Amino acid sequence: MKVKGTINASDYIYSVLYKIWLRIHGAQVGKKVILCIGCRITAQHINIGAYTVIGRHVTITANKIRVGENCLFYAETIVFCNYLFEVGKRSKISRQCISRANNIQIGKELWCNEQVKIGEGGWNQSQGNLFIGDHQFIGPRSTINLSSKVVLKGYGGLGVETAIYTHGAGNGQPITEGYYAEQHGVVVGKNVSILTRAMVMPNITIQNGVTVAANAIVTHNVAKDSLVAGIPARVIKRSKIRLDSVQRSSLIINAISEGLGVGGEAINKFNHFWSGKQDIYYYYYYKGQKVPNFNSILVFFEGSTKLLHDSLMRGGTVIDLKKRMIQGCTTYTTEKLRDKFRRKGIILSFSDYCPYKLNFNKFLIDHVENP
Repeated sequence: MKVKGTINASDYIYSVLYKIWLRIHGAQVGKKVILCIGCRITAQHINIGAYTVIGRHVTITANKIRVGENCLFYAETIVFCNYLFEVGKRSKISRQCISRANNIQIGKELWCNEQVKIGEGGWNQSQGNLFIGDHQFIGPRSTINLSSKVVLKGYGGLGVETAIYTHGAGNGQPITEGYYAEQHGVVVGKNVSILTRAMVMPNITIQNGVTVAANAIVTHNVAKDSLVAGIPARVIKRSKIRLDSVQRSSLIINAISEGLGVGGEAINKFNHFWSGKQDIYYYYYYKGQKVPNFNSILVFFEGSTKLLHDSLMRGGTVIDLKKRMIQGCTTYTTEKLRDKFRRKGIILSFSDYCPYKLNFNKFLIDHVENP
């Protein structure tokens, strides 16, 4: 059964004709880019990376547009920048998002859910700039106000309907009579989680590793690795606890067991062992996976480079949880494990590992995205 919103023959025809027109006018458009019916891309300089899909009735307008490889823009999204709009590879922007700014620069692997609003009051100023680092999550219906610059350093998340504000004033309440008014930027560090419906007020710096509880309102700077909650938000405790080797081992085993369970693979041999006080290795051999030259998945925390090299030479996959890296062979199961670790907060970087491409239609068929 055809799923509403998936790419069809009309989209392919429109895409071929529109790409020809863009290239005639100097745009650089990579291979297998799909521009669906009704999308509009307007800029003096356009560079769209390979395997990118821009959905129906998406509008992107800027002086310069740079879109990385394998990015997905879903239907009715609007982007308007006075100067630069840049987004890194493997980023996804869901339907009906509206972004307006002077400049927007986004790193790789943004995951922006539907109906997010970026810009709002005061965005059309020289200081209305947004900078987002790699691997940032933005939950549905979140708001980022850009009266002043906002920096999200990445590897973190904004929960459902969270809000970041850079200005505040009462309508009809003049500052000359002593009423409150403020306009300052916001900086959010790495590995920061701002949970559902929390608000960050102007002139705030949130340092690395902070957790902001649901419905909290942040009115003061927050120190590294703090958990804050309440109105106004106050420090409750540290956002993380110290783990010993046994606790860490148990958490890793549970995460891997959950990951291998997705898709129905049965674990044929489940073996973990210790080498010294710090080196923990996990070997996994399982049924039902026919991949050429595939022998094992090796997961370790502070492990031996020789063991890593040997596993790669055998055609296996190596996941280093200390360095947060994945190397080697790509399979359906290694992708499931990579996604499971991501859901546990471990975002794995890669160089010689090639993850599966983001699939526009599959997200719609699997109901990850709404049409």
